[in-house]
Amino acid sequence: MKTLASIAAVCVATTLCKPALADGLEDMVKAAMASAYIKHSSTSCKVAETVPENWPPGLVEECNYVQWDVVGGKKKKREAVAQLVMPDGGVIANWIRTACLRVDVSAAACHAKLVKTAQLNTGFQFVVAGNVLEDLDGNGRLENYSFRNGITTVISPGFNGSETDHSLDVQRQIMHASDAKIMRMRSGKARYWLTLPEEMANAHPDLNVPADVGLPQTARTWAGIVRDEFVAALASPKNRLLEAALCARAKDWFGKSCKPSLAELAPAKAASQKLLACDNDLMKSGQYSFQDAEGRAIAREDVSGFAAALLDKPQAADTASHELRMKVTLKSGSVRTFEVRTYCFGGAKAGPLSIDCPFECDGGRLAVTQPDPASYSLSFGEAPLSIASCEDDTITVKRETGTAVVLQANSSQGECVLN
Repeated sequence: MKTLASIAAVCVATTLCKPALADGLEDMVKAAMASAYIKHSSTSCKVAETVPENWPPGLVEECNYVQWDVVGGKKKKREAVAQLVMPDGGVIANWIRTACLRVDVSAAACHAKLVKTAQLNTGFQFVVAGNVLEDLDGNGRLENYSFRNGITTVISPGFNGSETDHSLDVQRQIMHASDAKIMRMRSGKARYWLTLPEEMANAHPDLNVPADVGLPQTARTWAGIVRDEFVAALASPKNRLLEAALCARAKDWFGKSCKPSLAELAPAKAASQKLLACDNDLMKSGQYSFQDAEGRAIAREDVSGFAAALLDKPQAADTASHELRMKVTLKSGSVRTFEVRTYCFGGAKAGPLSIDCPFECDGGRLAVTQPDPASYSLSFGEAPLSIASCEDDTITVKRETGTAVVLQANSSQGECVLN
């Protein structure tokens, strides 16, 4: 069995995880990856022998690289060292495709936005550890910034933001420092899309992402979360760091919010399954009974199958009413279909709360006219419903127990609501 680490390494080194799609996205990503100046200005790169905690072996490269610095008004080469991961362009393209399914905009527009954003931020270089030389002031003078797990991180006081041309030995000492040496982070922005801790916390509350990464322990926690998410993404078409950033900014970028993820839909799905299970129990136990268009009862022994499907999204399986489409298959082969609104309280206690209009009062029974165009009447449990009165648009329905309920017809909405 392949481990996560081995799969991730394969996905980085080969095209195993690359989708066979001809939308041009992979070419766009690869073109943007040319901005990864650490890799492309390197004087030497090799598989890192020593890496920060919990990085899979063989995945991280260590590169010595050169950038042009301005010292005393003159240009000079300056050398630095960093460890990084450069996934295959197909892996990154797959992340972007998956993330863009969350937003109801054109794929091309979403793809272009995410590629450009990552290119401007990082050139698609994920720096695991080491020194990233940057000219943030735009004056040509390079500053040192230590990184850990794709995040600018303070490990050595006075290092970040300094213009000192440190030796490679000093830089390696900081690069090889354990996570326990992490002192703090300023913002905690995680590459490639500068995902903020609060964005990840909002998307995945179960991760317990710290709100403040300005302290040693919280900064270390966030660094560990980002590492685990990035490594997991290397073996997946989904990058949760990307999706958290996208959904936090989709309104500003595209004027639209993200669609719910499968994880967010899970509670509603579980509620739906519970409701259907309850309704199926009722069906099997005979709690629902049916009549044909002429008012004749459909005998249970004539029923060969019973199926139900939810028509709406329930709010809670224990309390919410829900619309249900029921199909009764007779042994003769014919199928009877109709729709009701029911309550299901987790046991064999359910009943029709509404029945699709139009309805009619006919000989003391409630008939529901369907487009097929058959009419059916519905009974609740072992107590058939009977019509106590029928005036205007209000029908009073009485169960055999004597309990009276009122069925209110609303012709403008085409719905009958049981009060």
